Amino acid sequence: MLELIDPNRKGEVKLAEMPDIQINTEMLQLSEQEKDIVLETRAASKLMGSDNFNSALMMKDMNVKNIHIQMSYQDVRMQIL
Repeated sequence: MLELIDPNRKGEVKLAEMPDIQINTEMLQLSEQEKDIVLETRAASKLMGSDNFNSALMMKDMNVKNIHIQMSYQDVRMQIL
């Protein structure tokens, strides 16, 4: 994100790729506290995705707009886990 506000930036800024994660939930035994953490993480990811997408709609710089859209896609992918 700091690269986006660098006034000397000449090229395109790219967002680091988030690797796909495969989780076998059938064998997963979570405590009540762990379930609460998972639900809170999912809710935070949903909110961040919405915020990033709404921010992207207001951006004028196409590079900044694309970064915010990519971040919102990553947030949506986190909800799927």
